[in-house]
Order: sequence, then structure tokens, then C-alpha cells
Amino acid sequence: MATDVTNYQCPACSAPLRFSSDSGKLECDYCGMSYTVKEVEDFYAAKAESAAVAYEKKVEKHEKEQQEMAAEGFEEEQNLIQFNCPSCGAELISDETTAATSCPYCGNPNIIPGKLSGAFKPDYVIPFKFDKNEAIKALKKHY
Repeated sequence: MATDVTNYQCPACSAPLRFSSDSGKLECDYCGMSYTVKEVEDFYAAKAESAAVAYEKKVEKHEKEQQEMAAEGFEEEQNLIQFNCPSCGAELISDETTAATSCPYCGNPNIIPGKLSGAFKPDYVIPFKFDKNEAIKALKKHY
């Protein structure tokens, strides 16, 4: 039986929201705001859309800068991407093959906008129970 767990943050202050059975809404214990689930989901959808647009603009700018550097005889050693954490706003940098990571500042998981789209968009993202080394050991043991 699949269980979905979703943790929403308050659109006003970014604190955790909790469901109140009395009002049937998600309420913030810090700022006192309350929202319906649809309002919060619409907020997150708009936020994700604007993040994807901002990401595309940054990619275009980065590609233009790379072309200019290549024309001048400079080459970048690594292909890195820059994005902002949707929870705390920190500016994060990762390699271009990373699709999901966690913010080192606030600890919240991040899916990099635009990386899991089109044919590459998975139905679900499931966290691993084992780290990479444990997975390699288990695979070697299996075979």
C-alpha cells in the first residue's frame, strides 16, 4: 500500500503547516495564517513554474557566457549549474547531471527545476535506504 507524505510550508512565513481537523484547513502555528490544501498546492505550482522559468533564463545566460569564454580561448573545467533552494532561498551549485539533492543550509530536499521533465520525468522520486557504498556491496553480494 503506497502512502504519500507531503510537508507544506506556509506561503507567508515558510514555517511548517499542520492540518486542523476543526477548520479543515492547513494552519501555521507561527504567523496564524490558514489555507485550504488547494490554495497551498496552487501556490507551490506557481512557485515551481516561476522557478523553472528563472532556471531556463539562467541556463541561457550561462550558455551565452560559455560561448563567449570559448570564443576568447577560455574553457570551463566543469559544467556546473546554479539554482536557489525553494525553502530557504540559498544559492546552490551542483554539476549538470544532478537532478535531486538536499540543501546544505536548511536540509530540505530539492529537485532541480527542468531536470526531470519531458521523457525523463519519473512518476515518483523515492529516497534510497542505502548510501552508494552499501548499494555497491549489496549488488556485488547478489552477483
